[in-house]
Amino acid sequence: MTQTKASTKDIVFQAIIDLCERFNFATREAIISETGLVFHHVDEAVKKLREEDGVIHRLKGNRFTVVKRFDEQPVSATVLDDGQVKVEHGDEMMTLTPRAARAVLALLGGFALLHGRGLVDIPQVGETRACVA
Repeated sequence: MTQTKASTKDIVFQAIIDLCERFNFATREAIISETGLVFHHVDEAVKKLREEDGVIHRLKGNRFTVVKRFDEQPVSATVLDDGQVKVEHGDEMMTLTPRAARAVLALLGGFALLHGRGLVDIPQVGETRACVA
């Protein structure tokens, strides 16, 4: 049975993931103590992970964190004739009453404003709109 040896970049990336789970960030010194690798190898791997792969992000003070990626799926909302709202996300679908739709709108509107996205106009009855993130 043959075992494949993990590359330095993979070892450093796994150390960054582990450190971020514990402390919310990783430093080069913490990566060195976690992996036992020399500074030069850690520095080179961090540079490749940040610049070429884009899987880590540099914070202030020489700290790094893992870039969170989400699988994006299409989202659409349809207002029905009786006022209900059908919200579809990928293969999931919810039918909301007008009251529930207002509650969700308040929550998502706050989320959109908090994350720097302005609100778009609300679809009319019977109109379907695809939301672009």
